[in-house]
Amino acid sequence: MPICIPTMSARALRRSGSTGFALLLLASAAASAQSIDMRREYYEGRWTWHGVYRAMNDPNNVSRIQFNTPTRATYCYQRHCWNVNVRRDAGASLSFSTDRKNYFEFNPGGDPVRLPARFWVNFQPPARSPDATIVFGRRN
Repeated sequence: MPICIPTMSARALRRSGSTGFALLLLASAAASAQSIDMRREYYEGRWTWHGVYRAMNDPNNVSRIQFNTPTRATYCYQRHCWNVNVRRDAGASLSFSTDRKNYFEFNPGGDPVRLPARFWVNFQPPARSPDATIVFGRRN
């Protein structure tokens, strides 16, 4: 079951043939930061940091993401929010970057309630273990 875009009904999503999003987060100075609309469906979680970033583990590091259209989302980490462009990658994963260096990757996996994700502070091939992981939970 795909993750539904909050502004579209599940029925409209099926009729359109859309089964996922594309996530490419592009933050620009011209783009005004948004906030999460708590009256609509969104996902929330806390990052677990790994390796040299383990010291960043903080129980208050709340992240939220809200899908606004098939290609746009609002992503918030602590008190900062970015408008993001969503890109769908191979294997149905979704990805974006907030600064063109870091890299967020989501793997919906068919569960509409849980959204696992990985994060790299500075993503450069070849691939390596993520710097942080999270499982976002859906909030209504």
